[in-house]
Amino acid sequence: MPSVVDTLSRVDIERGTIGALPYAAFGTGEPVVALTGLSPVTGVEGDGIVRASVGMLAGVADRRRLGALNRRAGLLAADHPDVVRRLVLVSTACRLGPHARELQMRVAVRIRAGAHRQR
Repeated sequence: MPSVVDTLSRVDIERGTIGALPYAAFGTGEPVVALTGLSPVTGVEGDGIVRASVGMLAGVADRRRLGALNRRAGLLAADHPDVVRRLVLVSTACRLGPHARELQMRVAVRIRAGAHRQR
């Protein structure tokens, strides 16, 4: 039997902002919020990101109000090279394969040459 999370439609999902953070919420009852800041996308416009964010809470979805908070767009330092002087990046990969190492080397060369993010 599909859970409430699996059967969401855009009509069921309330969207808005809390301060500057976009949120999506649905259901009734005491609220449970999932923080989706590690997602590769910003916002909560797509139903897929909402389902993925609250999917782990499907067991309580029939009796709780589920919410998903995500970061807003435009927060990446690469989007604002005029205001970012130094940046420390942390990678979650424990080991890069040969292709990724080659790509990372090419990106480093471009950055050292003054190239900015391509859009």
